[in-house]
Amino acid sequence: MLGVIINNMITKHFLKIVFILIFVFLFSPFLKVSASELCSSNGYTVLFVDNTFTNEDGAVIVKNRLSSKLPETLNGQKIIIDYLYSPKSDYIKMLDDMSKKVATQKLLLVAFQQDNLSVNNFYNKIASQSGGIPKESVSVYSMDASTTRNNIIVSLDKLKNNDEQENEELCIDPPEFSIFYKIKSALSAYADFIIDNAKKAVVYIANSMHSIAVAIGNSIHNAGLAIGNVFTNLSANIVKSLPESGNIGTTFPSINISELVKPAWPVGRDGPSQKRPSQKNKMTAVIAPAESIAVPIEKENTANDILLPVAPVVVAPIAPAVSNVVHHHSGGGGGSPAKDTTPPVITILGNNPETITLGSSYTDAGATASDNVDGDITSNIIVVNPVNTSIVGAYIITYNVSDAAGNLATEVTRTVNVNAPPIPLSSAKIITAFNFASLNPEVIGTIDENNHTVSLTVPFGTDVTALTPAIVISDKASINPNTNVVQNFTNPITYTVTAEDSSTQDYIATVLIAPDPNPVILPSITGYTFNGNAGDITINPSATSPLSLVLTANENVDWVSIRIENQNDMDIYKIFYSGTGCVDGTDTCTKTWDGSLSKGGPLQNGIYQVIVRIRDLADDKIDYDFTSPYIINVDTLI
Repeated sequence: MLGVIINNMITKHFLKIVFILIFVFLFSPFLKVSASELCSSNGYTVLFVDNTFTNEDGAVIVKNRLSSKLPETLNGQKIIIDYLYSPKSDYIKMLDDMSKKVATQKLLLVAFQQDNLSVNNFYNKIASQSGGIPKESVSVYSMDASTTRNNIIVSLDKLKNNDEQENEELCIDPPEFSIFYKIKSALSAYADFIIDNAKKAVVYIANSMHSIAVAIGNSIHNAGLAIGNVFTNLSANIVKSLPESGNIGTTFPSINISELVKPAWPVGRDGPSQKRPSQKNKMTAVIAPAESIAVPIEKENTANDILLPVAPVVVAPIAPAVSNVVHHHSGGGGGSPAKDTTPPVITILGNNPETITLGSSYTDAGATASDNVDGDITSNIIVVNPVNTSIVGAYIITYNVSDAAGNLATEVTRTVNVNAPPIPLSSAKIITAFNFASLNPEVIGTIDENNHTVSLTVPFGTDVTALTPAIVISDKASINPNTNVVQNFTNPITYTVTAEDSSTQDYIATVLIAPDPNPVILPSITGYTFNGNAGDITINPSATSPLSLVLTANENVDWVSIRIENQNDMDIYKIFYSGTGCVDGTDTCTKTWDGSLSKGGPLQNGIYQVIVRIRDLADDKIDYDFTSPYIINVDTLI
């Protein structure tokens, strides 16, 4: 009865639906209005490319996650976040969607590592290609568990505007659709519609008659086979199952009922399982279970601002009871059904136990399950994962599974230890005190942290070849040479401070000796003036225009001699002795030169200098000679 109802429904509307769908797909270029009329140079587009999640909800979750973590603007330009998704990896459709969704010159394609092949394929089709985007304006970012908002912001910031795209044109040209592709898409859409509604019908009826099905499993089995015979040969490519054009009014492509009611197998982030339980020697009246989904559990990580959710938690399907009728055949005769009593076996993957650091992310390595009858039933494993990486402790993850006969596997567990991070080693490495405590009074060093120097001044007469410094440094640090070790400070010494984390800092210690508090003051000439000026002079000295020479000493001295001599010939000079204006035991001497010479004949033109000899009034009576820093330029023509 069920097969008749479904067959009548499909046959009645087949031609009408197929015609409408083919018309829409064939003429869609003329009907389509682009979602983006401009290709703006002001803004960024982030497209999440998804071939990993089993349904579009997964792509939306990641898109929303990106939207909540990324800023609304960058460099004063709006960030637009969207996604590309195709449950059948239809690249042509996804390229068409991309042409509608990209409205800015700058584009970043984002994907999980598992989708690197897909996203790189898109990049190669649009980067600096005809109808695409110049490569300096488009990039690819591959996300993993360590991805942060800053990683993506940096990638966006590297994108550049270009002068090749016009604001009035689409950023990416839509792909050209072949006639075959459009017909195939129309038929595929129709098949999806029929399968989806037939599946719902079967599930509804099966659930309504569940209690009866349990009691009369064999009857439901036979009914299922009858329905299956109505819908038998649907292939993955529906185009191949089309009837000949001459029979399209009377014949409808058959559909395999097992495809309509097949269970939706649990899927994780790495994609759907490639194996399903073996159907060898088994005939089953199937009631479709509720679709299982991979639910990403979002978890904030304020320390690293992780963008991705933690690993999806697989929620196993809850299916109505199923009546399994297993027939074993021995030879050509019949026999009693053999009951499957062997439980499946779970094999844990990865480390057990596992150790992670507090606050880090944790992705469980999972497990596999196999059964002697059903084969690989990994996708049916029920995982209870209580790990909380924000709280230190030991957590037990459990893995359980049962086969189609209801045999429970032995539970397998994994211990995950969440440990507090080790206390970081100290990097402190400074000198806080450097003193000579053994000196009296104690000498305290001056520490310059900017230049990393230590300066000390010791009293006059201190022996700097054997000084013992007392040094104080950062906690948990060490110093070389060590504190309280005798050193020769005649020259600066380099001290190296090593922190607990092995980093180092050098300091240079310099010791200065204070001046003698009672120094012996030696006599010296502190002032020279020629005609009242402290500087060179040009003159023709004579009786009417003599040169007045005034000398000043730093203390009272005996004025031994004042000699004015030619720099080029020391035998041409004038010499004065103490006497009038230049009295011994005083600190001032004044002499007047009228041009006369003591030796060398009449005055000649030339450069003359003043040489003064004075005697210390101390007990040693030492004579000291001083030469004037100024010269006398004699010009007899003046």
